[in-house]
Amino acid sequence: MTLVGIVLHEHQADDRRMWPVGEVVRRVGLEKKAPVTFSMSGITMEAILRCCSDVAKGMQWDFANRLTGWDPHKPELVISTHNHMPIVLPGLPLEYWGAYFEGFVAEQVGKSKSTAEGGLHRTPRGIFPPEMMFAPAAAHTLQNSGLQYALIPGEVFGDHRWAKGQVYYVGNHNYGFDIKLLPRVNDISIGDVLNNSAYGLKERIKHVARSANIGRVVIGWDMGHFTGLYHYEGRGGYTLHDGITRLCQLADEIRSDPELHLVNCGAVADSYHYPRKIYDAYREMGIGDPHHFTITWMNGNGDLSSLSPDKVRQKIDFVIWHTRSLGHHDGQWLQDRKNEFYLHSGTEHMMHW
Repeated sequence: MTLVGIVLHEHQADDRRMWPVGEVVRRVGLEKKAPVTFSMSGITMEAILRCCSDVAKGMQWDFANRLTGWDPHKPELVISTHNHMPIVLPGLPLEYWGAYFEGFVAEQVGKSKSTAEGGLHRTPRGIFPPEMMFAPAAAHTLQNSGLQYALIPGEVFGDHRWAKGQVYYVGNHNYGFDIKLLPRVNDISIGDVLNNSAYGLKERIKHVARSANIGRVVIGWDMGHFTGLYHYEGRGGYTLHDGITRLCQLADEIRSDPELHLVNCGAVADSYHYPRKIYDAYREMGIGDPHHFTITWMNGNGDLSSLSPDKVRQKIDFVIWHTRSLGHHDGQWLQDRKNEFYLHSGTEHMMHW
């Protein structure tokens, strides 16, 4: 039997966008009771609490929670950073990586986690890194923040589907951390309006699992494909009604097939007791520095070519300036500058477009 996990990611906080996002959560997670993993940034969770109080109350009571025993068949909430700030900053000199993780990432992850716990009464187990930008060097900070797994992109593995069906951890020789890494199987696009029916998608999942000899398939997409956002922007995607219908039909198809078992992503992580070392996988691909190797789901190659060097450089310059300024300026003043930086730190602000 193949375990199937579905993750939907939303990172914006525009209040007018929250009603359709809330409808997807309510109809698919709370009414359909599909064990979908919903990923949200801290600002998105705050907007849900402001604009969709009924949905927020439903999440408080009906979503899986690690503090009350894990239910693999309930919908799940995982977090992103509060302002969608990347957990890895490409191009940052290596001597500043530690300062970025401990001085920036830990704050952003901690704020999202506090919002999930204080506002939605859920203690998240996992993280969806903004734009799935990830490097193994970030694992220590994520685990110290109390997280148990991270979703990572499968694009970097190319056509090697077996690798996308594994669960990994950060380890070199006998050194490692317990946080697990779950790749997304990017060969299956649930957000493509030109794709087959829900039945066809389910058969596609079975085909990929059989052909690659894997027992776990994690698929995911941006929630905008199902809320009507991309449909009205002319970027593909469904209307809200059709998007909800597609997700509900897909859940029905997977549930009705005895070869598949639909669970939340936390349960997928739990199913793999002996994860593979991500360092070994990267070295087999010819990567010389696996610890700092950074990947993303922003394009088919999983590389960083979608980023604007000039925009990334602005973020790097601020991190270096802030780190060097510690002890030379008033601490609260520096924190205020950092909080201003956070407002414009989202990964979407680093794209060419």
